[in-house]
Amino acid sequence: MTNQARPFTNPEAELRVIGSALIDPEAIGKLTTLRADDFANMAHRNIWDALVDLGPLADWATVKTWLDRRAILADVEALTGPIESYIASATGTIPTALNIEAYAADVVDMARRRELNNALSAAATANETSAFFIDIPLWFWLMTNPCHSHDEWTRTRQPGVNR
Repeated sequence: MTNQARPFTNPEAELRVIGSALIDPEAIGKLTTLRADDFANMAHRNIWDALVDLGPLADWATVKTWLDRRAILADVEALTGPIESYIASATGTIPTALNIEAYAADVVDMARRRELNNALSAAATANETSAFFIDIPLWFWLMTNPCHSHDEWTRTRQPGVNR
């Protein structure tokens, strides 16, 4: 992949989700929380859109046709190389689609971390010109414990100990 490395991405998990969906298109129905926007790689977003739209008919040829009809095939291939070989490599990286939910959970986790990081970066920028305060220990805790809430943070944090 020629995509630049970005923080809070897992390109291997993204590729495994795509490969799993190609091995077993019915497995796509198990992924209720995964959105195309959760993929950091734009090519993966477009391929995922194709897979979801095509459903059980998805294979390298139908995905290629789907992308071509939407005039995005060249953009995808600019990131992946020839779509046929890229999709073949995606399906060749995994032996089965049984773990698609775990791969998708990694993709969603990274997406939520990127969203949180973007929000906190915007808040930090706003902080430079206002009296807005960012709780850096909270930010770090949320970034390293992705499935937890602010309420859990306040319950586990003892006054004066973790400051």
